Amino acid sequence: MQEKTLPFPTIGQYNLAICHYVQLQADCLLSAPQPTKYMEEENPISVLPQFQLPKEQASLLEEQLYTFALKTNRTAKTGIFLPLYTLIHNRKLSRLQVHFIMVALAWEYSPSFCDTLRKLVKNPSLGCVDMNTALLLYRTHSSLSIQNLFGKEMKEFFSIFFHSTNTLDRNTKIKLNPRALSYLIGKEYALPYFMHYKIEEENLIPLHSSLKEDGISIYKNSSADTVILYTGKNGVGKKTFIKEMADHLDKEVLFVDSNLFFSFSKKEFEAYKNTILQESYFKNADVCFFDFPVLPPQEQWREAILLNLIHQLKCYGIKTLITADELDYISILKYMDYIHLNIPMPTIEEQTKLWESHLKGYSLCHSFHFTELSAKFQLTPKQIKNAAYEAKILSEDCTLSSSLLQNCCYNQTLVNLSEIAQRINPVFTWEDLVLPPSLKQSIRQSCNHIKLKNIVYNEWQFSHRFSYGTGVNILFAGAPGTGKTMLAQVIAKELEMELYRIDLSAVVSKYIGETEKNLQKVFDEAKKSSVILFFDEMDSLFGKRSETQDAHDKYANMETAYLLQKIESYNGIVLMATNYLTNIDDAFIRRIHFIFSIPFPSEENRLLLWKQSFPKEADMVNDIDFPFLAHKFEISGAIIKNIALSGAFMAASEHQPISMNHLIKAAYLELSKQGKILLKEDFGQYAYILEGVI
Repeated sequence: MQEKTLPFPTIGQYNLAICHYVQLQADCLLSAPQPTKYMEEENPISVLPQFQLPKEQASLLEEQLYTFALKTNRTAKTGIFLPLYTLIHNRKLSRLQVHFIMVALAWEYSPSFCDTLRKLVKNPSLGCVDMNTALLLYRTHSSLSIQNLFGKEMKEFFSIFFHSTNTLDRNTKIKLNPRALSYLIGKEYALPYFMHYKIEEENLIPLHSSLKEDGISIYKNSSADTVILYTGKNGVGKKTFIKEMADHLDKEVLFVDSNLFFSFSKKEFEAYKNTILQESYFKNADVCFFDFPVLPPQEQWREAILLNLIHQLKCYGIKTLITADELDYISILKYMDYIHLNIPMPTIEEQTKLWESHLKGYSLCHSFHFTELSAKFQLTPKQIKNAAYEAKILSEDCTLSSSLLQNCCYNQTLVNLSEIAQRINPVFTWEDLVLPPSLKQSIRQSCNHIKLKNIVYNEWQFSHRFSYGTGVNILFAGAPGTGKTMLAQVIAKELEMELYRIDLSAVVSKYIGETEKNLQKVFDEAKKSSVILFFDEMDSLFGKRSETQDAHDKYANMETAYLLQKIESYNGIVLMATNYLTNIDDAFIRRIHFIFSIPFPSEENRLLLWKQSFPKEADMVNDIDFPFLAHKFEISGAIIKNIALSGAFMAASEHQPISMNHLIKAAYLELSKQGKILLKEDFGQYAYILEGVI
């Protein structure tokens, strides 16, 4: 049998046919005898007498009914989208529900229908169809009960298609709401600003390839009864991942910004809940609540409304998806079944491809490569995109320096450690270090463990053998003022990384459990941006553990064990300093990758330190006796710098160049401050400078 041709090639013609069909019903009733009473509150509705259409009208109606009976694939083959038919197929609408829609649509579309209906009900000023009037036009071979008309199913139907009403009775107005009307006439509908179908930007490269198969399987095979939860770091690509899964399965997903949705008042929240339900109903779209927030106790009422919405979506076969940074704080999960899928950070290879895609056409200075950037900074796809955009703006040409790119990366990973750490701006270089050559070479070698980390752990796959933390920790041991903090700065400058000195007085707490919380915050923040953590004076945390005499000893040992665990699992760089290596617990010493003992400066090195303490721009006399200063005063590099600076201020205040006169006086003051008892003989041939002082 030859298949009939689709009689309505456009939505407009299709809707006009609907109007004509309803118009025929109204005309027939108007020319027929007065209809019998059809509604009684407690009895089924009586059936109205059937009527015969003229032959030419019956032919049109036959075509109309044929259109309703078309199979889905017939509509797909012709490429014509017929909204009402699609709803009848997808939502299994009853004949009565379809009738209500047709009457409401005819009222919107056909002035002649409106005139006919006003005549029918003898009300020239009729402004809208109500249920009473619509039922006059309804023909069926069976009776309708009150339950059919006013039951829960019909109430939900009305809430989706028609203007909201608190009650449902025979006087309820049947007027299509804007969303229903725009859908039925094929018109684009402007969504509220916190809802959208498109995501910001598709990934330039495929990500999370190992998860794709599982993601598609979960999405495809899970029912609407089960919420699908996606977690992962903000910007890791959770929405993109969902969009790719949905596109693969030819599904629409409505993305709802949860932070904005949850910021509305109760009245707005209820209204927008209905908007979400209507939009997903008409578009047959699953709903994704992205960036799900933490709900404070006073706003738990939102949970009940949201759970009701999820239940309604489930009734229509619409899946609910949720994205969040973490699983723990989504309190509504205890009320529902869910499947959890964690979206990991992109691999170094994926990050490198993202950098190359975003900075296509740009070259890098020297031998720097995007792989090094990916290995140093664990950035999300969104952060990489933003950092690349910033680098393009700041670059003067198409050549990008490593320092520019790394600064852009740090700008994407702001560290919130101001309460318990101090950011140090590295100013010292290897040339500023006055150390034995062999020691300096060993420290340089330790830096290669960071520089070459990607080659060894990733390219050579050593990470498979050492999976528990691939970071580097270094301990500097030496007397106060020997340059441990300077060493930390030199390493940070060499590696072009930010340096944070941890204030242990703010970390260590007398309250049980608080020290662990503070340490957790330190390492969590550090992970965001691959910064170097510098723990100065580690003795307070890593002193030799005592026998457990009381609860205080027990928790002190627990704090030590906790910090050991965090340092071992941290994939970045941890620098530590102690004045007394012998005071450090042996269990900690065994876990340190590098330990460098910084010697007290010899006379030869003190001479270099004295000379390096004065910038070339400083106004100085030519006969400063540096060998005398180095020989006479056995002091650390830090004290030498203090004396040089103090002497410079003395000279500046006298408007004179720096001389031995200023440095001897400054040395006396500095050493006295250290608690040393000084005699004239200690200053040799320059004792006269202190005449009247000693």
